[in-house]
Amino acid sequence: MIVTLDDALTYDQKSANSNHLFLLVAKVQQAYIYSERLSDLINAAYDKKKRAAKEGKAVKRHTPMWIDKEGKLIESVAPLVRQAFEDYAAGLGERRICRRLRESGHELLQTINGTTVKRWLTNTTAIGNWGEIPNVYEPVVPKELFYRVQEQLSRNKDQKRSAPTAYLLTGLVKCGHCGRNFNVKKHPNTGATMQCTSRARLTLDGCSNSKSIPKQLLEHIRVKTSLPYVERALAGQLLTEHQKRKIEIEGELEDLSKRIGNLANTIAAIGLVPEIQEQLEQLQAQRKQLQDERLILDRSTDDAVSTNTIINVEHDYLANDPIKLNALLQQAEYSITCFSNGEIWVSGDEHPWKYKGYDRSAKSYVYEDLGQEYRLLMLRPEHQELLDRVNKQPLPEPTPEFNDLLSLIARGHRRRGDDA
Repeated sequence: MIVTLDDALTYDQKSANSNHLFLLVAKVQQAYIYSERLSDLINAAYDKKKRAAKEGKAVKRHTPMWIDKEGKLIESVAPLVRQAFEDYAAGLGERRICRRLRESGHELLQTINGTTVKRWLTNTTAIGNWGEIPNVYEPVVPKELFYRVQEQLSRNKDQKRSAPTAYLLTGLVKCGHCGRNFNVKKHPNTGATMQCTSRARLTLDGCSNSKSIPKQLLEHIRVKTSLPYVERALAGQLLTEHQKRKIEIEGELEDLSKRIGNLANTIAAIGLVPEIQEQLEQLQAQRKQLQDERLILDRSTDDAVSTNTIINVEHDYLANDPIKLNALLQQAEYSITCFSNGEIWVSGDEHPWKYKGYDRSAKSYVYEDLGQEYRLLMLRPEHQELLDRVNKQPLPEPTPEFNDLLSLIARGHRRRGDDA
């Protein structure tokens, strides 16, 4: 049975023997013609907008929230969107980015969710494009950042990392027996320790590793060993102009290859027509131009980011954004693995550290490094808080003692058996 809403007529089996059936057929045909006409009008309006965009004229269409009705950037939102891209490129996930956006207090971002952020990260409007048409809008992020995010999205499909937390070491310190994370456990009168999550939750049924390692010692080991990994991670963040342009070229070449592939599929389906051949030749010429530019950049040299800059950025992250530093270290595959016999292995090291216990008389943690025994004075919780406040102060200008830091880097390389 069919009921038409405009006249409330009912069509059933009896209608087959009356004129009502012919009326129904006429209505269906009329609806089809109207739908086809409406579709043509919508497509014509869309094509008109695309032609205007290609000619550099302003077009009105549904746009992401950082662009207003006139196609201009909303100045109060743009920096927050740019920060979201930078955070994702540094290794933070959508949920963490959402939380930061909501914490910004901006009224347009209070209901933001992970799905929306994920759409932002893949939307070429972020670099000013409307689909394949460039320079339609003012970009909210530079091209090299957009394409770095695309690379990170691709890597994240295959890699699973721990979500960064309030503690810098969480997600970096692993159990050598079950592979789970070590988590922080606070104590009222002594320094915090870290222990296997599975062991803490399920006791012996979860993991056989009952060893607790002082968090202060693990942080000491991180300071001694992580700088080359920070340098490796920041190499993808602190880019020279040549490096930025090469990332842009690689991203644009990938986009061109996809478009050429789509045209090839069209040719296979309908044959080679003049319009498609012209588009194909234009895309091939663009690809050749980019490939030639990439070849020139490959042959040129560019100054690398200085070690001093790396150290300053690490200090800034440690003081102001330890979550991002955690994400960067995970991205660089830095880890500290603890075993029940007290051995502590750092990723890439050839020799373990070893925790040997607490010396009550000296109020120090005893550990071994490269066969030599050392003591690390225990910081009580209130002392650690004071040290944390001191660490948040800006670094002084480099002094002759800066050479000690360079020695620290060299030591990190030596532990890995490098010649540097």
